[in-house]
Amino acid sequence: MPTGISVRPLQRHGLVPLGFVEPKSITFRTVEKPQTEPTMFAFLKSDPTKKLKKRHSLLLEQAMQAQRKGDIRTYSQLTAEAEKVYGEIQDLSISKS
Repeated sequence: MPTGISVRPLQRHGLVPLGFVEPKSITFRTVEKPQTEPTMFAFLKSDPTKKLKKRHSLLLEQAMQAQRKGDIRTYSQLTAEAEKVYGEIQDLSISKS
């Protein structure tokens, strides 16, 4: 680094405080960036809520068919399972936002 750098032009514009002493060596500090997913390949990642929503609607449809056939026990089991899946969907949507 050249030692003859003048600080006066910088002081004139208010960029360097008065009384600034030029350092003999400059050390750079690296700043850690938070890990983010590359946006270039984000479209390849599947959305987990999409699969759960599909499973939820399938379970509700199966429960409806069981109810129409008069199989109330299967209807209640499928409805309970659909409620569990809906709870998982809610948990994922809360954690995303």
